[in-house]
Amino acid sequence: MFGAFVDGALVGMVGLKRDEHIKLAHKAFIWGVYVAPTMRGRGAGQKLMKAALDHAASWPGLRQVYLGVNAVNQPAIRLYERMGFATYGRESACMIVNGEAIDELLMVWILDDGR
Repeated sequence: MFGAFVDGALVGMVGLKRDEHIKLAHKAFIWGVYVAPTMRGRGAGQKLMKAALDHAASWPGLRQVYLGVNAVNQPAIRLYERMGFATYGRESACMIVNGEAIDELLMVWILDDGR
């Protein structure tokens, strides 16, 4: 888990977990991404994602990092695309928010160093 702090207060976080199964250990997952509304658009999300991806890239044998993002969250989708993530799928009605079905985009970041 990585955190972003301003004046000692937590304003953002992102989780990173490597798959523990031996045949799937080349994969990791981003989860729990959050930036406080007052801090959005100021670079905290990008710094958190960079820290998580840099850390993931240091793991021997890791080839790809996955995440899911609310399909209507355009700022997050743009951030992930700038970080090098590509959409590879869509899960329909992944979430129900206030009675409304929301799709989730499935995205992957492939390490480009030949691993």
